[in-house]
Amino acid sequence: MGLRIKGANVIAKSKLIDGAYYAGVSRYAKIARWSEAGSRFYYQRFKYGYYFIESIRHIEDEKQFDAFTPQNKIEQTVLEIPLDGSVKV
Repeated sequence: MGLRIKGANVIAKSKLIDGAYYAGVSRYAKIARWSEAGSRFYYQRFKYGYYFIESIRHIEDEKQFDAFTPQNKIEQTVLEIPLDGSVKV
C-alpha cells in the first residue's frame, strides 16, 4: 500500500527500508537506494562520459523540483549505489 499520485502506486516514506533499493520514477532515475539517515534516495547517473552519485528527495518531501516516486522494492542491482555519495568502480 502507499499513496496514490497521478494514478501510480507510491510507497509512502514511512514504509521505506534503510539501504533498500526501489524501482520508481524521476527525471533521471529509475532505480534508487533509500537512506534513512539522509532522508533521501541515492542513484547513479551518467553525464558527460562519467558516472556519479546524486541524491534526490522522496515525492512526499518535494513539491517544486524533481523527486523520486518509489513504486516497488527490488533486490540489489548489479552495481551497488553507495549511500555516502561516492562512486565505486
